[in-house]
Amino acid sequence: MSRQQYTVPAVEKALRILKYLKKRGSRSCSVTQIARELGINKGTCFTILQTLVAHNFVNFNENTKEYSLGWALPELAGAVMEQASWPKLARLKIKSLLDGTYFTGCIWKRVSFRRVILLDKIELENQTRITLPLGTRMPITAGSMGQCFTAFLPEEEREQLIKTELIKFTPHSLCDPEVFRKKIKEVQERGFAEDYEGYERGISGVSAPVFDAEGNVLTVLTLVTISSLYSKDVIRTYGQKLAECSREMTALLGGKFPGMR
Repeated sequence: MSRQQYTVPAVEKALRILKYLKKRGSRSCSVTQIARELGINKGTCFTILQTLVAHNFVNFNENTKEYSLGWALPELAGAVMEQASWPKLARLKIKSLLDGTYFTGCIWKRVSFRRVILLDKIELENQTRITLPLGTRMPITAGSMGQCFTAFLPEEEREQLIKTELIKFTPHSLCDPEVFRKKIKEVQERGFAEDYEGYERGISGVSAPVFDAEGNVLTVLTLVTISSLYSKDVIRTYGQKLAECSREMTALLGGKFPGMR
């Protein structure tokens, strides 16, 4: 008996839908488009989508009537993080930067057009802790992490976020579009971003992107700390170290930096 005979058609269709939504990234789509592209009966496709929505594997936008990947998938990814090889390497790399410091390391992943989620957090024993639970969701433009995600998006998508998603969390938040554009240009040139109390008072940090084989941001690594513990020059130095760390991981993953062929 062939392997194909052991599969369940409804599950096969659900997996095809999820893979299709993953391929589209942040671009949501209607049930009609999904059914047409995958060659699935529209009624069947709608029923499967509603089931996936009920379990948070797919998001449904009531206004646009369109679907995108849901929050349950990052939660599963978090479990995989404990088993996969590169996240373990990421933890080791970040931890090596944390030795003797008061930084907390974070690993972020984009999950929708406007949101990212905290997949993992690395802390040393007996250090000052920053409260940031796993699964925390944040606006994609927030902090140094947000600069890294937006810096390497297609221009049209980036501009839409700049025009609509620059949120004032503190007096130091980057809310001026021109200033934000200048900052992400620096990220593109240096490979890391800095944020000094732009998301939360008293907290500063640096971030660096890791790229996949297509040259897209796979994940963003972040180091955050209590602002009063370090000068901006010291924090910037750790940004440079984190950028080197992210470049190493991109190479190990077979990733490609933007502009490479």
